[in-house]
Amino acid sequence: MKSALAQVIVVGTFPYPIHGAAFVNSLMHELFQSRIKRTKRIDTSVHVLGSYYAAKRRTMKRMFYLFSRLLVFCRGYVVLVTSILREGRGRSLVYIGLSAGAALRFDLLYVKTSCLLGAVVVLHHHSFKYVETADRYMNLMTSLHGNLTHLFLCSKMAQVMNELYPNLKEQSWRVVGNSWILPTSWSSSPEENQSKVTGGLTIGLLSNLSREKGFFRLIDIFEDLVRVGFNVRLKVAGTAEHEVASAIEDLIESHGSRVTFTGAIVGEQKRTWYRGIDVFVFPSTLTEAYPLVMVESLASGVPFFACARGCMPEVLMPTGWSFRNEEFESQATQKLSQLFVHPEELEKEQIKARELYIQLRRRDSEVLDKLLDSILSPGVRDFNK
Repeated sequence: MKSALAQVIVVGTFPYPIHGAAFVNSLMHELFQSRIKRTKRIDTSVHVLGSYYAAKRRTMKRMFYLFSRLLVFCRGYVVLVTSILREGRGRSLVYIGLSAGAALRFDLLYVKTSCLLGAVVVLHHHSFKYVETADRYMNLMTSLHGNLTHLFLCSKMAQVMNELYPNLKEQSWRVVGNSWILPTSWSSSPEENQSKVTGGLTIGLLSNLSREKGFFRLIDIFEDLVRVGFNVRLKVAGTAEHEVASAIEDLIESHGSRVTFTGAIVGEQKRTWYRGIDVFVFPSTLTEAYPLVMVESLASGVPFFACARGCMPEVLMPTGWSFRNEEFESQATQKLSQLFVHPEELEKEQIKARELYIQLRRRDSEVLDKLLDSILSPGVRDFNK
């Protein structure tokens, strides 16, 4: 069916940086491009001096970073305006993978301009920062008039957003999780990760390794299990801050081959890494929204133990793998100990992970396909119908 839309403009960060939101933005660009030939992207990433947080201690670097971000915005803004004006009102779809924090003010300008110029606008929410605490820029964004649709990662995010931003009730919204983002080839077969508790248990963490991501809480869990006498191994992967890198060296010196550090991994390396662990332990103290590693872990048939933050409690509700932040170490240690005492339970947990992923992927894929069909169908503009 031919679409009434002439073009799609995808606005957001794109890999590199390699994080969940950038990955989703890239996939959404591919999905739109498969349906509308004239699909372009506006990359809002700033590839200088690392992050703002890495540069903030040095005033000159901070100023240069902020200046670079402003230049990136101006370039993207010109492309957005000229592209929409070239096609005329109602002929452009602008998809924006929303940022959080200070970057949200730039997103607000993209959204407001797109609405004023008569574009169809889809806003994809990836962060819980403005969900936990009201944000003035998000409040302004939800007050805009135009053809707006919001995509939320889970029902909890949608519910809290509607309570926090009353004007959102006047706009269209949908709930679609991130379980659709992996290729079908990623999902493991039962034979790929059979229960290995009889030969010990391997717990793993793949992340930007830092204190906030829960690395030192993971060490506490690992060492508690070692002290009890369990044959437990630890595998960690990802970029490591200096504090973490030093701690990993100390761990390897103390525990030898029980501890393995892989460093940053991508692509097929990830699938191989997941096949080498029994349980993914994710004690992040940050408010994670719908982390990519949760999807990868479930797809790999690996149980995923996480703090009850963001969308994770809702996603993991059928499994019992989501623990309150203040009780995470004790609850996760207890659950892991049970797997040593009853090794046959691990295979059941792995099956549970795989079945949950299949269910989530089917649901999210169906919702997303219907949404895209309704957006791109000629004459259809009310996505709630």
